[in-house]
Amino acid sequence: MSVQTIDGVVPIAVMPFDSSGAVDFNGLQSQIEFMIAQKIKWVWVWYGSEVYTLGDAELLEVLRRASQSRRR
Repeated sequence: MSVQTIDGVVPIAVMPFDSSGAVDFNGLQSQIEFMIAQKIKWVWVWYGSEVYTLGDAELLEVLRRASQSRRR
């Protein structure tokens, strides 16, 4: 496995929530897809956002879905 260097702009995704307080995964996906379209190589999806309010299962789902965006 090769080590990649993080370079360039690394924006922090804002954690979107719906009216019930649950993570809006479609909104998160839209943000990440927009950043990918702008040629952003790295997106920070935890520290610096509302992640501290998420439970472990929600956080793992956020990370899983965010990592899937990159593979498209």
